[in-house]
Amino acid sequence: MFTPWATPCVVPEKFDPFSEQIDELNFQGRHPDEEHEVEVNRIHATLHPDCFARLAAATGLPAPGDRLELPYFFLAEDSDDHNHNSRVPPNLSEDEMRLINDLLAQEAGRRKAAASGFFRVLVDGLEVAQIEPARRPTEHFMVQDSAELIEVYGSDESGPLLMATHLLDLNDGENRNFKITLEGGQSISFALDPVRTEESATRVAVSVAETAALKKVLAAAGRLGSFLGFSTGGATHASGWWKPIAALATIALLIAGGWLLWRNQTRPQQVVSVGPTPPAISPTPLPVNNPAPETARNEKPETGSKPTPVTTPKSAIPERDETFVARTIVPANETGDPNEAETRGGLNPELKSKALGSVRRVHLQIAESSGRTFSSELEQVFRQGSNLQLSSADTADAALKISVRAAGANDPRVIVTVIAVGADGKPIWPATRRNSKLQYTGHPRYIAERLLTDLKRDIEKARR
Repeated sequence: MFTPWATPCVVPEKFDPFSEQIDELNFQGRHPDEEHEVEVNRIHATLHPDCFARLAAATGLPAPGDRLELPYFFLAEDSDDHNHNSRVPPNLSEDEMRLINDLLAQEAGRRKAAASGFFRVLVDGLEVAQIEPARRPTEHFMVQDSAELIEVYGSDESGPLLMATHLLDLNDGENRNFKITLEGGQSISFALDPVRTEESATRVAVSVAETAALKKVLAAAGRLGSFLGFSTGGATHASGWWKPIAALATIALLIAGGWLLWRNQTRPQQVVSVGPTPPAISPTPLPVNNPAPETARNEKPETGSKPTPVTTPKSAIPERDETFVARTIVPANETGDPNEAETRGGLNPELKSKALGSVRRVHLQIAESSGRTFSSELEQVFRQGSNLQLSSADTADAALKISVRAAGANDPRVIVTVIAVGADGKPIWPATRRNSKLQYTGHPRYIAERLLTDLKRDIEKARR
């Protein structure tokens, strides 16, 4: 599971470590950055079970399977991190930040729209409680001091949805309370109460409550109805003559809650639709084949006749910039590439940069279904003042895999998706940590110019 993806096995089945040398594990260069690929091979050889077993056998060490033991982990009591560099996160590109923000916004939208009738509570991946806010908004359970994480899950149409998490730190032995407010208005509270027993356990209470006034009233009405036996499968300890009274009480609670919500609600803003004021432009008379006499043109309209509407000339209407090209980055799993599974590991950014910086000859592999002749436009801009040479697949340093489709039925623009792969078939551009692709939307000519400009800029950056 820890062996790096898409890495080869370079250790032979049998070899003599005193007389034979594995070239893939031996670095011969001078620049430290060129040793990365060799380091990846070394990591593979020590983590991959088969390769490591071959190394152990060749050096006369016992078989790894005979030396297995349960590891012991010693956690430092001091939480201060004296080695600050070890926890500095890597720098993220703008495209990666955009992907992360889109994912967070998507999850927040799911939580806001998700139903709040049922929640599951998990501790370290195991379900320990279920919460129905309408019937019982709080659940209590015990956790051991070795527990690390509490998760609260809801659900929507797409399946399970993580609503809240809480990292446990049970070393100090103090009572603590935590509260999280979700996008949909619910609040999830965690209350920790250490129990002084031989097993060193902690009592945890997880509560789900509504913060909106109307939802509070509905939740209270649901709990009252559950108590009186109205819910499905609920207790039936209330006798028959209580049911009409309970129904009237529920209706009264709903009316009171609605009145409070209406009273506390601020006055809604009135939206007035105002039509645009016609620009003060004198209409230019259009030429006609049989112009009217000058006297007829200067005559004033009769009293009571409707004025001639003023027409805004077409030059005053803003037009779309035809040279504008929109560029976005899309994850590989959203592009529908059937060969995506073969390159899921890809390369790390440093190896990608090294491979991209060595590109001199490019092969174009274009799948065009729009009929907008994008391939001819791209070949033309490559031949006009570009230091990159078009080449066949056998002699190229990299291949541009491009798909083209029409932007719309009556839209002259096209949507172009592109990714560059090296000679080994691994993605090298765009240089993100994921195997993502660039997507351009615009007119074929301007997309071709923008695509080549972006590619040349990133190649020069990789070379520097």
